[in-house]
Amino acid sequence: MGPWATSLRGPELDEVCAKVAAGIDVAGMGNLPPYVFGDRTALRLGQRPVGLPDFAGYAAGLRFVDAHLAATGLTAAASVALPARRILGHAGVATTA
Repeated sequence: MGPWATSLRGPELDEVCAKVAAGIDVAGMGNLPPYVFGDRTALRLGQRPVGLPDFAGYAAGLRFVDAHLAATGLTAAASVALPARRILGHAGVATTA
């Protein structure tokens, strides 16, 4: 794993995960960079920042997927077609809607 997925820890990672999960209904590849790459990249792309550090989405995604796989016993391959809300639910992340 590279540092983009492992450099955030503890309360900072908890906060990042909450913000990424709150963006669950953001759709379209053009709208996702702030959630994946963070605020600095969002600003460079002319997008609105969402309060995330550089590459935060990778760290959040790793935590969500690891928790989902541990909770379900499924493989990553068996999980790719699952809805995001289901994966977040298995990961113990509450989403609204």
